[in-house]
Amino acid sequence: MRQQTEKWLSIARDDAKAAAALAAMELWGLAVHACQQAIEKSIKALIVENTDKPPPRLHDLVKLADMAGLHLSAEQGVKFAELTYLYIGARYPDIEDGDMSAMAEDEVRAYLTFAKETCEWTRAEIASVQP
Repeated sequence: MRQQTEKWLSIARDDAKAAAALAAMELWGLAVHACQQAIEKSIKALIVENTDKPPPRLHDLVKLADMAGLHLSAEQGVKFAELTYLYIGARYPDIEDGDMSAMAEDEVRAYLTFAKETCEWTRAEIASVQP
């Protein structure tokens, strides 16, 4: 595994831990933001491993997944699109529907599970990359 890939995966793991800690503090919007970041960085790790180049400075999970060569299920595509939208709302609260503080706990916990599963999936994809 490339050194830069390991760095991206380490940051993705930290974001996943942050998401769980933020959810424990009932900071729902920030927890979802950290879920998106964990997935984004794990996908960027796969891009680095595949290309040996820096990943694009892009936050759209669907576009990043396509660049990484990931084949998303319909459900994954929907969740990636939702998380991208929610990420933007967390970063820019002045946009319509930007306030994520009213998110339901069960919804956030579902995103936590999805982020964990997605990060595990991308790590498995990285492990299967042939040098």
